[in-house]
Amino acid sequence: MQELSRADGIDIGTAWYRSYARLSSGQLMFGGSRGVALIDPARFRSWQFQPPLVISELRVDSVVQESGRWRSGLTMDADSRSFSIEFAALDYSAPLRNRYAHRLVGYDEDWIETDATRRIASYSKLWPGDYTFEVRGSNRVGTWTAQPLQIAVQVLPAYWQTPWFALLALLGIGFLIYLGYHLNLAKVRRHEHELELMVEQRTHELSEAKERAETALVRLTDAQQQLVASEKMASLGQLVAGVAHEINTPLGIALTAASVQSEQLRTLRQRVQSHTLKSTDLDQYIATASQAGKLVDDHIARAAHLVRSFKQVSVDRSTDERRRFDLLNFLQELIENMELAWKRRSIRFELSCPPDLMLDNYPGTLGQIITTFAQNALQHAYQDQRPGMLGIHATALADGQIELRFSDDGSGIAASDMPRVFEPFFTTRRSDGFIGLGLHTVFNLVNGRLHGQIDVDSSPGQGTRFTLRFPKDAPP
Repeated sequence: MQELSRADGIDIGTAWYRSYARLSSGQLMFGGSRGVALIDPARFRSWQFQPPLVISELRVDSVVQESGRWRSGLTMDADSRSFSIEFAALDYSAPLRNRYAHRLVGYDEDWIETDATRRIASYSKLWPGDYTFEVRGSNRVGTWTAQPLQIAVQVLPAYWQTPWFALLALLGIGFLIYLGYHLNLAKVRRHEHELELMVEQRTHELSEAKERAETALVRLTDAQQQLVASEKMASLGQLVAGVAHEINTPLGIALTAASVQSEQLRTLRQRVQSHTLKSTDLDQYIATASQAGKLVDDHIARAAHLVRSFKQVSVDRSTDERRRFDLLNFLQELIENMELAWKRRSIRFELSCPPDLMLDNYPGTLGQIITTFAQNALQHAYQDQRPGMLGIHATALADGQIELRFSDDGSGIAASDMPRVFEPFFTTRRSDGFIGLGLHTVFNLVNGRLHGQIDVDSSPGQGTRFTLRFPKDAPP
């Protein structure tokens, strides 16, 4: 811009003409009280002023610090918690358009930009170490200063933040760990010693208890075997008594018939000797002799059949040797002998078994099992001497097994007693002299001797059914 006046010694008309001539190149001319102002836009330049940066205020824990204390750097004691720095860019042409960016090297990852209304940077709870505070500023057109303003910041550590304290702490912790380890090791060894003593004592007690238990088990086994043998012999004795009673009947009839025939023969001899024999006497003798002979033959045959049946059952029961036998014939003979023993009871047997079913097994064991079932039913299922029906049903299964069911229609077994029916010495009539080994013996014989299994099904008032499954041919 150029201003012209009379004082310049130039003719105003001439100047006006010159100025007017220059307007064609884009210049502007304004008249004033003192002359004419000429403006040339081609001579304008952009704002290149880089304002200097200054720290206007520094506070530590909200206390203003004198500039002499931080010109060469800020040192913060361990007790100091925070500091704040206020900064400014000295461009007064448009101060609100100035921009700022600051960072604390060692703490901030990037520059933090702010405007002219926020010219304070605050930091607190810094870890001990060396930092550098940097701040940049821009002029009103956004041109940043080439070099940031820097202040070194040193945060002094507390005693507990020093490497020596950390080393001492590590040594202390190590010593405590070492001491705790040895104390725990001593405690563990003492506990191990106590456990060893306890284990030794318990082992000694268990050894003594084991010896006592083994001795008691041997005695119990012997007693059980004796009781089983006694029960077995008692059953056999009951069978012998029944068979003996039954044999006495045909033998008595045969003996009576033979005696009548002998008396008739003696009378006939006397009449022959006295020559008083008549033809009617001879006819009467012949008729009587024929009838007596028939009675003798029939009842002697009946006795012989009973003896043979009893002989086979008694041999099987006493020797219990393995042999081949027909199951139907065996069960028929067994039932016949049991019916003789319990002839005074109104108990009937129902037998169902396929013919020609040959077994290679232990008939004595099987007979003892069925006899025990029958005795158990008579003693517990029919206590009131009422009549009943016992059933034996045998079936050959496809896998070479025999299924034999023994059932009764008696009083049944209570639900609370079902899990214990095969336990040794369990009985509901101990006061009547029963020892409770019958079904336990059956369980052992089925699982041991016959290599089979046994199940029981019963409910009060609905009778009881025992189901046996065992191989038709016993294992070697």
